[in-house]
Amino acid sequence: MSLRSGITLAALVVALALAGAGCFSGNPADDVYACGTPPDECPSGYYCAGNGRCRQGASPSDSCANATQDGDETATDCGGHCPPCDVGQGCVADGDCQTASCPDARCALATGPPFWRPRPVMIFERRKPTVIATPDGRLFAIGGGDRMNALSNSVEVYDVQAGKWSGFAPTVLARSAGAGALLDGRLYVAGGFGNEKQLEAYDFTQAAWAVKQNDIGFQIDDAGFAAAGGALFVFGGLDPPTAVTANAYSLQPATGWQSLAKLQPRRALAGAVGADDRIYAVGGHDGARAVDTVQAYSRVTAQWSDATPLPAATEGLAAAAGSDGRIYVVGGAVAGAPVASVWAYTPASGRWNAVAPLQAPRTGLAAAVASDGIVYAIGGASAGVTALRDVEAYGPAVTLAPAAPTAGGEIVATGINFAAGAEVRVYAGGAATGTPIATGKSDAAGALAPLTLPPFGAAGSYTLTFVDGRSRYPVAVAVTVAP
Repeated sequence: MSLRSGITLAALVVALALAGAGCFSGNPADDVYACGTPPDECPSGYYCAGNGRCRQGASPSDSCANATQDGDETATDCGGHCPPCDVGQGCVADGDCQTASCPDARCALATGPPFWRPRPVMIFERRKPTVIATPDGRLFAIGGGDRMNALSNSVEVYDVQAGKWSGFAPTVLARSAGAGALLDGRLYVAGGFGNEKQLEAYDFTQAAWAVKQNDIGFQIDDAGFAAAGGALFVFGGLDPPTAVTANAYSLQPATGWQSLAKLQPRRALAGAVGADDRIYAVGGHDGARAVDTVQAYSRVTAQWSDATPLPAATEGLAAAAGSDGRIYVVGGAVAGAPVASVWAYTPASGRWNAVAPLQAPRTGLAAAVASDGIVYAIGGASAGVTALRDVEAYGPAVTLAPAAPTAGGEIVATGINFAAGAEVRVYAGGAATGTPIATGKSDAAGALAPLTLPPFGAAGSYTLTFVDGRSRYPVAVAVTVAP
């Protein structure tokens, strides 16, 4: 028997052993043999590595469940040859992450897409409007200033399902930069430039606005605000007219206003409620300069605490709690100039991540999350225009055909603005929980190919939730099924 030069008899024996175990190669060196069929993937002394090749040494598979970061793992029991890591865990490359996104050595939700996309413009220009979202799929844009600096008492409403703005009953008083919320089934607007100490409410049963008889008793102007637990929380702003305040208050319709612990004084800040149920006061201007300050108010301890600062000192920004559990901070002004940047904050990790920017820089805008789960950026001002009608939306968009299906009839879903190259899951109900009823795939541009959904068995109103595995940003789609 003759052997080719450079191949020893011992090497041939090893090669034959490997071949018999399902691996094949003419070279016994590490990492060249393709793994065979389990359970005999590789011969004794070798193991099947994550690249599908037999590697010499003891199998590290047990290290993926030993509650220790070892070997090539990028975090405890994940990354490297182990299963990919979840969001917030360490990584070296995109393949180490479930979301296939590894910026700054940490697994993150994928962005770009989703992008911000234009939505129908408002009827009126609005700088510093008050925007209130209601559970029935509407967004109310209230007051604000126009490009001539005139204050408005106009109100318009956006129907999320129809994608259309229409007029609504105007407020009694004109104002901008007021605080607002849906409380006890009514729309409340508190303070605002022009009527800083006036509280006004809209009663849907009476179809009218009314100024509350008890004045606020203090000034609300250019403050941050958020609604939680049936109350409106207002913090910072100007009081008196030229002084930046540290005061904070809450309003419950049944009991009135209550004074809260003070925060760091600032105006032109934003507010939102985090997934940790704390109220976040973000950015603003302290009277001398824009700040990157972020504080969180606990309704349990009734105290403010410091949170991770913004990546950039920003004033005139907007904030909203996204349906993915992150707080989105949108636009504003940095060093006096409007910006298009958008940052997302994860309360659990205390990390800020950049997401897709607005299509154009804006400051003095409002932000809200509608019943479909999408973040809307509304109004504001640009460097060249002091008041805008523009509206942008962040999150995937889904279309059903037919739009009004019949019971038992076929439904086909298509979509855009998902993360690229991701598995898209569809859930019955208003949350991405349980077992998906259908699964599709987005392409490199984030478009969901036509996906046939199980038919609805009975007439009625339903909700479907779509979410991709990379951005994990869920969107809810309301469906009315005819008999």
